[in-house]
Amino acid sequence: MLSAVGASSLEGLFSQIPRELLYDGSREKEEEGMWEHELKAHIKSCLQRRIPEDFLLFAGAGCYEHHIPSLVDHIASRSEFYTAYTPYQPEASQGTLQAIFEFQSLMCELTGMDVSNASHYDGATSLAEAVFMILRQKKGKVLVSSGLHPGYRKVLETYLGERFSSCLSFLPLEQGSLKKDVLKEQCRDISCCVIQSPNFFGVIEDVRWASEVVHNSGGSVVVAANPMSFGIVESPGKLGADVAVGEAQPLGIPMCCGGETLGYFCAKKDYIRKMPGRIVGLTRDIQGKRGFVLTLQTREQHIRREKATSNICSNQALNALRATCYLSAVGKEGFARISERNAKNALVLCRRLEKRGVKMLFPDKPFFNEFCFRVADVDRFFYACREKGIIPGVRLEAFFSEYRNSVLTCVTETKSSQDIEAFAELAARYAHGG
Repeated sequence: MLSAVGASSLEGLFSQIPRELLYDGSREKEEEGMWEHELKAHIKSCLQRRIPEDFLLFAGAGCYEHHIPSLVDHIASRSEFYTAYTPYQPEASQGTLQAIFEFQSLMCELTGMDVSNASHYDGATSLAEAVFMILRQKKGKVLVSSGLHPGYRKVLETYLGERFSSCLSFLPLEQGSLKKDVLKEQCRDISCCVIQSPNFFGVIEDVRWASEVVHNSGGSVVVAANPMSFGIVESPGKLGADVAVGEAQPLGIPMCCGGETLGYFCAKKDYIRKMPGRIVGLTRDIQGKRGFVLTLQTREQHIRREKATSNICSNQALNALRATCYLSAVGKEGFARISERNAKNALVLCRRLEKRGVKMLFPDKPFFNEFCFRVADVDRFFYACREKGIIPGVRLEAFFSEYRNSVLTCVTETKSSQDIEAFAELAARYAHGG
């Protein structure tokens, strides 16, 4: 194994790590440990000191704060689901299989697609698997909007690796959205085009137009989207997408410092036998009774490696159950109202900031529940917000160096009018120098 990776010894694997950071095998002093209750108290005090529970959260960028109905926690914590593992034996796993089937059905309805798998680890994995699936069927260029979440972009680049890196091309943006003339120029010899809408900046892209352009060139369209937006924005399926992927964390899953997450993966029926992961189906037994089974299992551990579509696509069954419970609890009309409330609250904050003279980064673009604005000094602004118990958003410069002193902020249905007003007043003060 060492020879295969070009290392002469085990120590050679760590040669790039600075010497001063490596453990030399000695300990200067024996440190005393803590009792379990002492450790819990210490961790709790650290968390309260860093991020108190009563902080107002306006950060999104892929992970969002939403109200979660209490029944979601109640059902998902039942031992029948909480302790279950993989549903390989249908005669002993009907409850889990039915829950997964319901999740697939709800995600198909939500995205406007024909088929859904039983989920992925996260949205970034779903996206990378979708691109890989299409590349296995048709070689060509993979065009990706630069509005794609930076984390998704890194995972996609890792998946494609050296073998497919030459076919990957990122399309520039114009005022926060895909530059249309460049997409038209680049569409020759295309395998697929990846568009996120709403994109990382919160801007809603013209997916319908992009789908027509890509399809006319013989390519496929992969749309990554926040499912919460589907309550007021047309679903990817209706806009012409071939595959819809993304992060389903907004559907009843707590933020938990960035995880755990749930990647959804939906597609047109033409891709059903090429999709990675599991698909649960409905059938009848010899007595005519309804039953649920694993209809398709394209994982490496189930079929021959050369036939497998992926070997790292275990589904997030418990989180998929949470999403199913959430969507069932809020219902079709309730989901639309929540989605509308998200969009409305973000628009209210945007208008209040503009009224106070705060400059928007992309003032003429439609957005969902996130948008970008500028301040005079982002460091002073974030410090002032912290002192007032507010987490104002995400610094764009951390991902895009050209956007200095710019903030990506998010407003969900959890924010009251008073919360929005308090944030607007503080942001306006520091937008002009503090």
